[in-house]
Amino acid sequence: MKLRSVLTIAAIVGALFGLGLFLMPAFFLGQNGVDANAAAVFMARTAGSVLLGLAVINWMARADLKSPATMGIVYGNIFTHLLGLIGDSLAINAGVITKYPYMGVVVHILIIALFAYALMSPKKD
Repeated sequence: MKLRSVLTIAAIVGALFGLGLFLMPAFFLGQNGVDANAAAVFMARTAGSVLLGLAVINWMARADLKSPATMGIVYGNIFTHLLGLIGDSLAINAGVITKYPYMGVVVHILIIALFAYALMSPKKD
């Protein structure tokens, strides 16, 4: 898969989750069985804003695939999703995420795998 396609997928997925977390935090938290108290809503909106920012970065990076900065964006995405995977796993093990516990885990693994595949691919654009 081409890097441009992976950046596009990551941008769209990030925008969808980011918009949901930012605009409807209680709904998204409830979908995971998380109590939507004031602190959780605040953190969900903060996470949503970060995902929206990352979505914009990924979308814009598609224009210059040969830039060293784009490789930084790719590795930053992998690192972000690795940390998200760890965070989701810890929350599942602690019993915080009780509904659809592995949805986030699957999304993180898929995004990591797509970026890793694009990096290993001989043709990057």
